Amino acid sequence: MKKILILLGFCFCFSLFANEHVFVTGVSDCEYTNHESLYETWYDTNYKNPRLVIWDLTFEEAVSSDQASGNRASKFTKFGSSVDQKVYNKSGYDKGHMCPNGDRDWSKESAEITFRMVNICPQSSKLNRGSWKQFESYGHKLAKSTMLVTIICGPIYSETDKYIKSIVRIPYGFFKMFITENKIECYIFNQEGYYYKTDLSQIEKVTNLKFSFPNK
Repeated sequence: MKKILILLGFCFCFSLFANEHVFVTGVSDCEYTNHESLYETWYDTNYKNPRLVIWDLTFEEAVSSDQASGNRASKFTKFGSSVDQKVYNKSGYDKGHMCPNGDRDWSKESAEITFRMVNICPQSSKLNRGSWKQFESYGHKLAKSTMLVTIICGPIYSETDKYIKSIVRIPYGFFKMFITENKIECYIFNQEGYYYKTDLSQIEKVTNLKFSFPNK
């Protein structure tokens, strides 16, 4: 990924380029990290979840990951202002990857980077091991057919959300976007694992983020 703007690891501006394909407004209060060009996170220190995660998946990366032996990290690691993984213990929620291990598991080292807690949100097992996982595979399919897909995802909150140990906000659901040369696909998921296809305006409405795509 070509990075256009990085400000000492934090988002102090009102809008910024996430990468060469996406322009985002609404993450100025988040802790920003470029994770060795494998993915980018904007971490919400109040809710202890990433507000936004973006990465590119190329044809070569998808093939390399699919051919790998399923490299995984031995544990989740605290990073920056993130919580410790122990907060999730006995919560009933999975530690759900935003940028999936399966997109970056061509080596043990690259896989471990996806296990940083700034890349993790509470997800029900129905979602994390069901439709969310299915759409991780769909990202690979798109990358192989289009040569490059930019993937964006993050949590969606509601007024009735609860917290894990009064620390981590449990999102009502999640959004996921797939940007290829010819189209933008948008989806919304809930914690029960149900999902539906939607459009960019609805994603912006439920997230209070604003996206634009300079090359579109």
